[in-house]
Amino acid sequence: MIESIKDNEDRVVAYIEWSLRDKFGLEAKDGIFVWVNDLWVHKDYRHKKLIRMLSIKIYKRVPWVEHVYWKRHKYGGRKSQYEVKEILNG
Repeated sequence: MIESIKDNEDRVVAYIEWSLRDKFGLEAKDGIFVWVNDLWVHKDYRHKKLIRMLSIKIYKRVPWVEHVYWKRHKYGGRKSQYEVKEILNG
């Protein structure tokens, strides 16, 4: 799935591509993990608020999720994982 945020002129300034996963990392409609496949934020809009806003959009769709994780290419492919509560609480 894809969520996006637009500016006042209706231009996309951030988007996130994500899917639900089960505890084994397989796609699952009722998964408790959100796998972030891609995240992009325009350089003029880079601040934590946008990522939190995207997270809230996801949480409204799937309020039962507990964790979010993604691969960090910048750090040699290491995976990062956070509890949804951490992200939503800022």
